[in-house]
Amino acid sequence: MYTQRAIRRLKPDPVLDDLITKLIDAAIRAPSGGNRQLWSFVVIRDKSAKQKLGEWYLDAWNRSYATIPKEQRSQFPAAFARVYRSAEHLALHMGEAPVLILVCALRRRRRPFGLGDRSLLAHEARIA
Repeated sequence: MYTQRAIRRLKPDPVLDDLITKLIDAAIRAPSGGNRQLWSFVVIRDKSAKQKLGEWYLDAWNRSYATIPKEQRSQFPAAFARVYRSAEHLALHMGEAPVLILVCALRRRRRPFGLGDRSLLAHEARIA
């Protein structure tokens, strides 16, 4: 974990189903509170869906980080400036990725133990 890098420049190469299965299998091994694993994964290959998600991501980027004045960005330490440029590149090109994996966290209201149904309400989000 100490040497993990965030990769934000994506190749356009196709991603095989076997690799996606392997990535999701690794992801579900992450610890979760009470080992409840309140998540699901949506694999998105549809071009229009990826473009729409890319637009939403870019909108969020523009509202949050693109508002930092250029004069202030020019004073960032070199390492942080590289991270900023890399994250900006992702915001501009996310919709071009060959596949996106959307991680959905399932929320559940807290109830005192023993009161009501404690089962999860399962739902599926489907994006072609």
